[in-house]
Amino acid sequence: MSTAARESESRSIGSPLWMRFTLFMTLSLTLVMAAMMFFLYSTSARISKGVRQQALIETVELMADVSKVDLESERALGEREALTALERKFPAKDGDESLAGLQAELRRLRTENDAKRAALAGRRIEWKQEGSTIQTFENSSVRAADITFGANASRGTVYTVEGGDGKPAFELLVPGQASRAERGLLGLMVGTTILVILVGAAVSVWVASSVTGPIEKIVADVQKISTGDLRHKVHAGGGGELTLLGRSIDRMTKSLAEAQDTKLELSIREREIEVAGEVREAILPQGTPKLEGYSIGATHLSSNELWGDFHDYIEFSSHGRIGLVVCEVSGKGVPGALVGATARTWLRALLAAGDDVKPTFQRINRELARDVRKGMYASALYALVDAKKGVATVACAGHKIPLVRFSAADGKVRLVQPEGIALAFDKGPIFDSRLQVVDVPIEAGDRLVLANSGAVTVANADGAELGEKPFYALIQKHGALGTEAFLNKIKIALENHSAETELPRDISIVTVARA
Repeated sequence: MSTAARESESRSIGSPLWMRFTLFMTLSLTLVMAAMMFFLYSTSARISKGVRQQALIETVELMADVSKVDLESERALGEREALTALERKFPAKDGDESLAGLQAELRRLRTENDAKRAALAGRRIEWKQEGSTIQTFENSSVRAADITFGANASRGTVYTVEGGDGKPAFELLVPGQASRAERGLLGLMVGTTILVILVGAAVSVWVASSVTGPIEKIVADVQKISTGDLRHKVHAGGGGELTLLGRSIDRMTKSLAEAQDTKLELSIREREIEVAGEVREAILPQGTPKLEGYSIGATHLSSNELWGDFHDYIEFSSHGRIGLVVCEVSGKGVPGALVGATARTWLRALLAAGDDVKPTFQRINRELARDVRKGMYASALYALVDAKKGVATVACAGHKIPLVRFSAADGKVRLVQPEGIALAFDKGPIFDSRLQVVDVPIEAGDRLVLANSGAVTVANADGAELGEKPFYALIQKHGALGTEAFLNKIKIALENHSAETELPRDISIVTVARA
């Protein structure tokens, strides 16, 4: 995939995972914290208001008791002073019963007053400052100090307004509410913290599941792929990098599947090449036969493409004869090699029997047509050399390149190509009727050359083929040389023309020269 395609795909998959994760967490925690702040504010305000109201109520009640005791004490003190004044104004006199009774009543009232004042003194709220710290307030004459008061030593605060003479002009005793307020706020903070943790955990689980869910699916898909199912598709979701990852895995598995198929095809192809190569090596002759008074030789150039083309020698039980054959098949690879091997088998088996060439070729055609599949065929050029007679009996079964006869008498070449169609092209009637056999004389110094079409289709770097006429000209030019030198010159000429370009097909050349 190109860089532009990858960038386009990246833009089409949406926001990156880290951005979506950050956005989800930020929005979720913002909502949670906003809700918690509202809850904390409203609850703390309610607690504060409740504590403040309770403090005011207790302060009012406490100060009401203090004021009531002070007022009653002042009233009792005034009553005693009035009784004392009356006692002084009406002293008791002897014999004056009315004054004596008045004095007795005054004493009774004074006694009751003393008891009342004593009771009021017991009801008076006494307080004691805790420590020496006095809190002052900026731009205010109010001072505050922590105190304990009452029989139970309750904690509280006394607020004092200083008078002009340095003495307290007013004191306000406030019962302690800090501990309750602190406990209430502490409980609120602990509860809020726990709630935030729980909600944050729930949000984290939700966000994590939205990420890990697609990842778990991808992991499951990858495990499925790892078992060898390279056709399995990744069911990626969640967008962003996850979708891109899924697509990348799909492309990877597709490439692996294609590579696996390619490897399998390559393996099959390599095996085919190996088999075809083995067959090609097997059907080529392993040596060169001898014929008294004649020089025989052959050369074979193999192309990178494996064909079933071959050349061969047919040896007979009786001395003085040798058969030369060049065969070219329609297919390549294993099929072509098999056709070539089958054709070679029938040619060697039947031609070596020594029967007449024509009926033998007719039988070879029938047998080969039966053995190979329809559409496959082989062309063959055959020359049966009779050393005693100095004649070559030639048959051509659809071969494109004719037999070339170099004449030592005039230094010219002549082409011999009897009529005939390829082996296995027709099962019998047409092949039998078209097949011709001719005799070609071999004079002293003459040379016969048999070749397949590979020799004339050799192409140079520009793609130009050598052609038949230049090939025949090479035979005419070097025909008078010895067989080994002749074949070497032809081979060099073909290689020079190809200029190291790949040969279009195998090249087989067989020659026989009369001494």
